Amino acid sequence: MTARRSRSNGISKKRSNELTLSNIDEIVVLTVRQPYADLIVDGRKIWEIRRNSVNYRGHIVIVSEGKAIGQVKIVDVKGPFDVDELLRYKEFHFADETFLRPYSKGRKLWAWVLADAERFDRPVDVEIISVFESPLRRGRLIVGGTKG
Repeated sequence: MTARRSRSNGISKKRSNELTLSNIDEIVVLTVRQPYADLIVDGRKIWEIRRNSVNYRGHIVIVSEGKAIGQVKIVDVKGPFDVDELLRYKEFHFADETFLRPYSKGRKLWAWVLADAERFDRPVDVEIISVFESPLRRGRLIVGGTKG
């Protein structure tokens, strides 16, 4: 099968929709709840709200419910914001007050700015075999049933 390269980030998709890694040993994975994960990979949600800032800039694979559903690029981080400030920008992150207040635990939150969203043709089963480097999950990723 011929692999289709996805931009220049080292992530390839084969016709079987199996992701493979090329030229890299690790990819950055971000686990996101639904419906937010779908909004991200569809390019509608351009701020991901998190409790921590992050220095990483680059491509990440969005995983939800055990499946890689797409990829996006972290291009900036804004903040910190309190909940009332974030509520003024709901069109960027889609989170409402009933989520943000408990999630913040009274602390300020950060907006990870996202761009270049791409939904995979089909969701791909994911098994993360090692996880490290919080707040982003950075680790080896085995996908498409290629368990070793």
